[in-house]
Amino acid sequence: MATQFSRCLGAAKAEEQRAVLYANNSITGSGVTAVHTPEVEAMLVEATKASQSLRQRPSKLLKEVGMVLRVMGIEHRTEVAMGDGLYVVDILLSREEAQPLALQLDSRWNYLSNNPNTPLGSTVLRDRSLARHGLQVAVLHTHEWLKLQSTAERMEFLQRFLLPFAVRFNPKQ
Repeated sequence: MATQFSRCLGAAKAEEQRAVLYANNSITGSGVTAVHTPEVEAMLVEATKASQSLRQRPSKLLKEVGMVLRVMGIEHRTEVAMGDGLYVVDILLSREEAQPLALQLDSRWNYLSNNPNTPLGSTVLRDRSLARHGLQVAVLHTHEWLKLQSTAERMEFLQRFLLPFAVRFNPKQ
């Protein structure tokens, strides 16, 4: 019990550190401009690693999307930590003739509550950082996925969603 409490306390402290670091970023007209000093980067890495250590297993949604991608014959990996340890890509798809695709599953918690089409500064920073690591970022909004009832509907949705990103399909029989 004490161990579980200390883990939760550590996670809360890590999230608090991240929030303070994000709050200290300057806001520009179109988004957030991150303060990229070595000290800030080191603190962000430490805070993120601490909060990610609590991630025990993939979410149900991540498993569902992964299963549909497997059925469609799309090679992918889930929950891939980036080299610097700062971010975890939800789903990473390798493409033969293009840069890898980071498929991020974003929920309402990634957007402003009073303007649901505007991502939070932390979400913008995540996407920019992934792009800086040579990834193309695609955001799948979870509310769209949750409306789909069958595997066939989900496959059709993913085919339409991934079409602009030139992802090849090899459906498994």
